[in-house]
Amino acid sequence: ADLAEEDISKRGEERYAAEAWHGHLRRHRSKLVDLCQGQLRSQVRCGECGCDSVTFDPFLFLSLPLPPGLRRGGREPIEAAIRAFCAEE
Repeated sequence: ADLAEEDISKRGEERYAAEAWHGHLRRHRSKLVDLCQGQLRSQVRCGECGCDSVTFDPFLFLSLPLPPGLRRGGREPIEAAIRAFCAEE
């Protein structure tokens, strides 16, 4: 696909994400949601046909993976945990 098609497809995905978030806010609007909730994009690809399924879900907590070798009392930047969480499996 050329860049224009990719841009169109991306804008469609962003619109879908915005609509999903707006629907969540219509049902669950509160200060807690405004301050603490976010939206997670998940993508699954079929191993047989290669089709992608993309979903957008609200979250209150994210379980971030700890870096290997981290010891009790050790320190590691949170960005490393976020990168590991967002890595493709």
